[in-house]
Amino acid sequence: MKKLFVRTVSVMLCAVIAVSVMTCTVSAKPAATELPAGVTNNTPVVIVPGIGMSKVTLYDEDGNVVINEDGTEFAKWTVLNLDPSELLKDLWKIIPRFLASIIFQRDVGLTKQLAKYVPGLFKLSAHKPDGTSLMNVKAIERKYPLSEYDEETRDAFYRELPIGKYAEVLGEENMYVFNFPAFSNTYKEAENLRAYIKHVLNTTGKDKVILLPISLGGTVANAYFDAYREDDDVCKVVNVVAALDGSDLVADLFALNYADNADELLYNGLMPELIGEPEGYLVNIALRILPRKLARKIIDVCMDEIIKAVLKNTPSMWALVPHSRYLELADKWLSGEDNATMRAITQRYYNAQKNLPDTVEELTDEYGIDIFNVSGCNLNFGKGWSDYQYFRFFASSETSNSDGIIQVNSTAMGTDSVPAGEVYPAGRTPSGRIYCDNPAHGHIFGSLNAGTCYLPERTWYFIGQHHEIAYNDVAVKLAVNLILGTIDNVHSNEAFPQFNGTRNSKKLVRDLIPAAETVDRSTLTAEQISALDDALQKAYDLLDNTVADDAYCKVVTDELYDALVLCGVYQKPAEPSAFDKLTSKALKKLNDVIYNLVGCRGFTDAIFGRTEF
Repeated sequence: MKKLFVRTVSVMLCAVIAVSVMTCTVSAKPAATELPAGVTNNTPVVIVPGIGMSKVTLYDEDGNVVINEDGTEFAKWTVLNLDPSELLKDLWKIIPRFLASIIFQRDVGLTKQLAKYVPGLFKLSAHKPDGTSLMNVKAIERKYPLSEYDEETRDAFYRELPIGKYAEVLGEENMYVFNFPAFSNTYKEAENLRAYIKHVLNTTGKDKVILLPISLGGTVANAYFDAYREDDDVCKVVNVVAALDGSDLVADLFALNYADNADELLYNGLMPELIGEPEGYLVNIALRILPRKLARKIIDVCMDEIIKAVLKNTPSMWALVPHSRYLELADKWLSGEDNATMRAITQRYYNAQKNLPDTVEELTDEYGIDIFNVSGCNLNFGKGWSDYQYFRFFASSETSNSDGIIQVNSTAMGTDSVPAGEVYPAGRTPSGRIYCDNPAHGHIFGSLNAGTCYLPERTWYFIGQHHEIAYNDVAVKLAVNLILGTIDNVHSNEAFPQFNGTRNSKKLVRDLIPAAETVDRSTLTAEQISALDDALQKAYDLLDNTVADDAYCKVVTDELYDALVLCGVYQKPAEPSAFDKLTSKALKKLNDVIYNLVGCRGFTDAIFGRTEF
């Protein structure tokens, strides 16, 4: 028992750990570094997507989508679909206990009552001890290429994976997406992937496919190659921020292992950034209504119920535990006869993770499979994007080198590193094997030693890149080139160096450039047209340049936005009113005063001088 609110927040969000919800589209003038003329893809590409890219729903025993009483199909979702019906129905039982607990500043049956409803909230994600879905939740299958998607579904796909401008060279008729639930049985999904690949080959008449595993898709690809590599149905793998050896975030969740400064982050840290001002300051203050001991008990009870009811029996969540931490956590949660089946399922995947270096060597040397990795790095967990700041509550955050969600030794196959922001020391002895120690190859850069990666010549690193890598048009372009075979290794094309920067071009390529290209110029003045053309050309030039620089990308994005404001296409949001600014400033001051007086405790803790919990 350590920290407070974080336990609830983190478990609700554990499902989005590999979280790779990719939501930008690309539509811009062809760039000089695009693709070699005449290159097209003739091999089927099977995308094994990350969390948030596969829609799932509830099926009946006959394999049909459940029909509601009003005749409509059951809801479709991508990550979590919480069912609060039982909780809402019995709020009358909870509210009096909550109020009584506040009044008496102790647990008046509240935690016992809450614990009853946690399993019901998560029942659509839960699994039985044998690893099967509790409610028969399955992915919505699409056993046909992207070219046969309806317009709405195709557009949604391109928002998630921005390869729309490459559709012609990749061939929509060659692009397939294997969908699977975020909460699932990893080896069962590997079996389904095998059947899907065989269907694609039978449909296209081809001999092999290219696999594109993204984030959580890396776990399914691992299991597939562990179980079915002798099928010899794959010729190339392009891993994109793939969770090949889990995430320490998930291991910390199973271990209930939180940062020493989690309370400080909660009571006087992240709330204003996560939910905005001044609401965040109000939350900080309201947290102190309950004594810290009671708040901790509420969270501990809920956490325990969630792990036991949902995570413990879900193989895909165990697949996100790094192999170095599996045995300790399995002993904690999967010991005893009742857990024997789940222990066997997860142990099998643990063995696959542990043996990944040998598997990669076998796949490349014996089966001739070309394997590539595209990875983000040099961020601590929770850094990079404000929406993911809550991951800073995990103990691994300060020592990690990651894309904000998955550590680099997972996405970049064993790469040795020092914590984000530090410099890899000369003479450091890596914990694992060195695969390339040729100094001429320049594999040591910043905080990383790419020479320790299982594939040092076929792994690219985007420094400071967040897990949602599809917002970086350079990384997307690199992945497309790898699919097409125009790049074979990190020395093939100087436009794509092994160590690159990062940039978030989502707003630029999805919104601003299309708006600038379609604006009605007949209504513009010469000054407006000049400003627009200058800004638009800078945007084109930036996209031409494959050396990513996020600071400059922001400058170009802001300049094009300002030009569109000048042209009347956009209107800048109004500045906060004087009252709003004053309110926010006053609440911040009040929050600071209360924190200095009370610290990370409840109000009554401070009144009665309670410091031990």
